[in-house]
Amino acid sequence: MKIQLLLFKAIEQALNDDDTENMDEVMALLTKQHLPQQPERWIKELNGEALSDQMLRQLKVKKAKEKEKRAEDSQKKEQARAVAPEREVRGNDNGEKMAEKKEDQLADTVNHLAEANEDLEEEEATLSEDQKLPRLCMWSRYYRSAVRR
Repeated sequence: MKIQLLLFKAIEQALNDDDTENMDEVMALLTKQHLPQQPERWIKELNGEALSDQMLRQLKVKKAKEKEKRAEDSQKKEQARAVAPEREVRGNDNGEKMAEKKEDQLADTVNHLAEANEDLEEEEATLSEDQKLPRLCMWSRYYRSAVRR
């Protein structure tokens, strides 16, 4: 009798909490007492049979909703996986375009560098001819100052 009273309270609490885990635990306890299989064992004054049936119906509905939600989530994941390759293809197209653009920029940079090096060589050649005299003067000043010491 004490066990049925505790089970009755547990059923009420699980229904009030609307918690699937608690309902599962209470159902396991009810099954251990063989009450679902032998409802006549319930104390009639408690009306435990009706309450346990209510909990069982509610538990079945909640589990069906959870199963449906998992199926929807699984379907969404599958759809996302199907869309991902399309995005990759688009991404690869964009990546190829980006790579071509970078290659073009690199070629332009190399060309500009080569032109700049040619200009620099020409300037150095011109400068070296123009600066021969000043360098000679500079060396002669250095030489004179070194000799004086």
